Amino acid sequence: MSIETKQCALCGERVGVDRAVVGDVGGAVCIDCVWLSVDVLEDRGEVRPLVQKLDDETENSAVFDRRTIPPAT
Repeated sequence: MSIETKQCALCGERVGVDRAVVGDVGGAVCIDCVWLSVDVLEDRGEVRPLVQKLDDETENSAVFDRRTIPPAT
């Protein structure tokens, strides 16, 4: 069994789809580039938008730690 790979639209590296954010039409950005982008934005003084809790008090994001994305459910 082989893991499908995608080419990152930002750095050009090929990564497994489990290490990338893949769009609806197949484009992808690797996790390293996503976190690099977050670091650059934070260095520029940008702040994360406030996240409103859902009715059941769960977060609306499944990404908890840097460099990790939980498996799709």
